[in-house]
Amino acid sequence: MSGMPDVTPELEQAKARAEERLLGLPGVSGVDIGFKEVGGEPTDQLAIRVLVQEKKPLEEVPGEGADSR
Repeated sequence: MSGMPDVTPELEQAKARAEERLLGLPGVSGVDIGFKEVGGEPTDQLAIRVLVQEKKPLEEVPGEGADSR
């Protein structure tokens, strides 16, 4: 993995929509575009990432069915 790949306008728009919904939720401190992490290690898959103040077990996170894997 070397550097950030080109971010498409569609991905930027999706991030903006996600920010509108997510930034008002308790514990959410930011939304960005970056490489998905699994077990603390980055993958080569680009993702919209939700930054939180404290990571919690999935069963404690109220959700709307987003893919958190």
